[in-house]
Amino acid sequence: MIETGIEEINVDDLMKKIKTEVRKRKLRTEMPEQTHPGPFPRMELGNQIKPGHSNVGLSDHSEPFQDKPDGYQMDDFLKYHHRDFVINAYRGILKRSPDSEGFDHFLRDFQSAKMTKAELLGRLRFSPEGRSKKVKVKGLAVQFGIQLLFRIPVLGYLFRLVVGILNLPTFFCNFQKLEASMAVQLNDQRNQGNDILNRMQDMTHAQREFGQELAEKAGIGDLEDLVELKVDMAHAQQQFGQELAEKAGIKDLAEKAGIKDLEDLAELKADRTEIAELLDSQVLCQLRDLKLMIIDQERRLKLLLEEARKRFPAPIEGDQVGIMLNEEDHIYDAMYVSFEDQMRGTRKDIKDRQKVYLPFVEAANAGTELYPVIDLGCGRGEWLELLGENGFFAKGVEMNHVMGQTCRDLGLDIVNEDAIRFLKRQKSNAFGAITGFHIVEHLGLNRMIALFDETFRVLKSGGVAIFETPNPENIIVGSCDFYVDPTHKNPIPPKTLQYVLEYRGFVDPQILRSTPMNFIKGKTDGAIEDLIYRFNMGQDYAVIARKV
Repeated sequence: MIETGIEEINVDDLMKKIKTEVRKRKLRTEMPEQTHPGPFPRMELGNQIKPGHSNVGLSDHSEPFQDKPDGYQMDDFLKYHHRDFVINAYRGILKRSPDSEGFDHFLRDFQSAKMTKAELLGRLRFSPEGRSKKVKVKGLAVQFGIQLLFRIPVLGYLFRLVVGILNLPTFFCNFQKLEASMAVQLNDQRNQGNDILNRMQDMTHAQREFGQELAEKAGIGDLEDLVELKVDMAHAQQQFGQELAEKAGIKDLAEKAGIKDLEDLAELKADRTEIAELLDSQVLCQLRDLKLMIIDQERRLKLLLEEARKRFPAPIEGDQVGIMLNEEDHIYDAMYVSFEDQMRGTRKDIKDRQKVYLPFVEAANAGTELYPVIDLGCGRGEWLELLGENGFFAKGVEMNHVMGQTCRDLGLDIVNEDAIRFLKRQKSNAFGAITGFHIVEHLGLNRMIALFDETFRVLKSGGVAIFETPNPENIIVGSCDFYVDPTHKNPIPPKTLQYVLEYRGFVDPQILRSTPMNFIKGKTDGAIEDLIYRFNMGQDYAVIARKV
């Protein structure tokens, strides 16, 4: 039982009071409802202001209008909005409440933007009735005159354009003030809404505890009374929630936002929570990208400082210059990692796609301690991780320093170096398999042939080479998706890559297409079947070749 600060309740007395109240309400519901008069009919109005009175009233939350016998400023009226502005314009200038006919006319034109506030004030002030009242409104004559000029055909448009340009600084200043004010109000309303929901939860919990105790003490002897009690308590809860909303000052805001009851408010909070979670995930991704960029900049700065320090007192050497100049190739390492994270897919997706190549590694007796697998351009290390999970020994080569650090954080064996330079340092016949996923499309012809020649040299007899690249046979890939990566050079058709590998000494090169797009679904006739296949076929392909 929770502590509520309420004195001990006599259950028997409470049950009697509830039954009495329920009977009274039943009698009231049997009485005929009182009818209310409908709204005033809408009537057309000319330019003549008709004197008279009506029961048109201000909004409940409107600031009362202050009568000033010595005259008004424009701001005395402009601070009001919508129906309150029309009513207070009548009260200030004509010294009376608006008649329903005039009120409907002006409010309709005001809402449809056919009339501005200054024009409405001017038409009231310079009407026959307004001139007889002789109310002074400082600045109104000029503003009203400008509005009348706006209505002149052609010239009015040009004049409006000039005035609009001159008033641009004022518009921007007012917009900034409005934006700041709305932000503060929205934050206040959000806090009030959260406070109301928290109070509702406390009230519901207290109600549940009270109901359980009440049922235990009452013995639930009369089911009809229990049902009536439940209905009565639900009605009381709804009334309490509405009163709480009114006291918190959010009733009008809820009506404007279309929130009919507290259940809608709860759903609104749930939606807000989902949006907050989505924003949090986006912020985390941005923070991760920023962290990677900072780490890369620190690493590069440290390297440059170390190389600069080595020149004292001796002159700077050519190797040191080369190391510092080489850093220029890594300026965008962090950006490319962020690009890969968004475009390449998740680690699980990549590993699922690459499982198809495991049988080729096993058939070549590669991935042993004596003949490990070398993955050129290993990127984020999905293939290395997959090989390790299946018991193969593998080493990665990656030129991107940020990706290399990511692999090392995962416990993978990698080296940060250019792939061709790495292979040139290795002994002949040293590896069981050489793989390269999405690297050949980054190379020109000369460097691609150099890569294949070094791959052939370092592979053992019977070793396998696997090179995967985007498949330009797929119309979507060849015409668009290939160029999403700005570092891609040229699409390479499967037969071209197959020919180059075979020409450089590899045997039995096979083309394996993967990752079908399935862009167009459904059955097709034979006339366009081949065309549909060109849209749906694999987005990637690999050429798998062996060394005799």
